[in-house]
Amino acid sequence: MPLVRANGLDVHYIVEGVGPPLVMLHGASSSAVEDWGHQRALFRQSFTCYLVDARGHAGTAWDGSGDWTRDALVEDLRAFADALGLGTFHVAGFSMGAMTALTFATRSPERLSSALIVGIDVEPEPRTSISRRAMDPERIEREEPAWASQLERRHGPV
Repeated sequence: MPLVRANGLDVHYIVEGVGPPLVMLHGASSSAVEDWGHQRALFRQSFTCYLVDARGHAGTAWDGSGDWTRDALVEDLRAFADALGLGTFHVAGFSMGAMTALTFATRSPERLSSALIVGIDVEPEPRTSISRRAMDPERIEREEPAWASQLERRHGPV
């Protein structure tokens, strides 16, 4: 399970394919492998795909005491690309990942070859207090056991 230290986190990612780099970002409460599962086979024929797990998702741990804002996610992306030496790259983002990719594109357009933005929300950034409550494992286990089971399958130890 590849990890790279970026923005104070050990970021989990998977690399597959050949060609120019494509960083693939997922939506909240999911993972890159899960959200891009159906597209991976085609993308990896033309790109070296970096399927990145965001802070607090799948293989990327996060203790919940730090920042979880749009700016933090954008800095995570920048630090991830820098740590792997990706000067310029393509980015694909879904939902929360789309918000991250679009914000990164507006702040650092010189770093991107292209951006694929899919299923973006109109919220300016993750609703921190709601998101923290939504991602509270004890509450989910107690109140929503079916969802807790699904989240464990997605985010439990790999």
